[in-house]
Amino acid sequence: SKRSIKRIQVGSAPLSSDLWNGIIKWVGTKNVWNMYGITETANWLAGISAKENDPVDGLVGKMWGGKAMVIDKNSKWCTFGSGELVVQTPSLMSGYYNLPEKTNAVLVNGWFKTGDVGEIDKNGIITLIGRLKFEINRAGLKVNPEDIDLLLERYPGVIEACAFGIPDEIAGEIVGVAIKLNEKENIEDIKQWCSDRLIKEKIPERWFVVDEIPKSDRGKINRDIVASICLNTKD
Repeated sequence: SKRSIKRIQVGSAPLSSDLWNGIIKWVGTKNVWNMYGITETANWLAGISAKENDPVDGLVGKMWGGKAMVIDKNSKWCTFGSGELVVQTPSLMSGYYNLPEKTNAVLVNGWFKTGDVGEIDKNGIITLIGRLKFEINRAGLKVNPEDIDLLLERYPGVIEACAFGIPDEIAGEIVGVAIKLNEKENIEDIKQWCSDRLIKEKIPERWFVVDEIPKSDRGKINRDIVASICLNTKD
């Protein structure tokens, strides 16, 4: 029975407030936690429940038994602000086995460069935004595809969305997006709805309507694979 569930933990990707609230409604308790953890730290790093804070896109709360900072756009390490998240925790790995170059690229004086883009406020509360490697560089403007996913999935007729970068000779990259729709939805209506809510540079220029968005056996979306499939089909 759903009513017998006392606690739910959600992890793996930035959680939207809509989905978070949907889980709360489904299970009948606010004891739904959004968690943040990485394989290299061998454990959850942070988490927060809807009992503590109203759901917010990507909110994961304060660090548990460790520290976090961000490396901002000027490569400065800051205790608050936005940029790449770096963490320090007792459970951090000592390195990748027999891969010293890869280890040195992510471990800096006992801190781990997560590759995640996020924000830390002055109270130490962390909000995840996306993955650094998936940022789309459109004519110098950094676009987080996760922001576009979260927005489009708020449209009632969009079941799932996955944005990604497409190489472009002029802009460097442009935004593409794969979407799974309810059968009766008009794609032009969705494009207009999206245009009304995003700045010009973030609006997808190429749209791909798909039957399914492929995932790994762990249920994760690989944007590179989605992009490859879409760009080898006719949009």
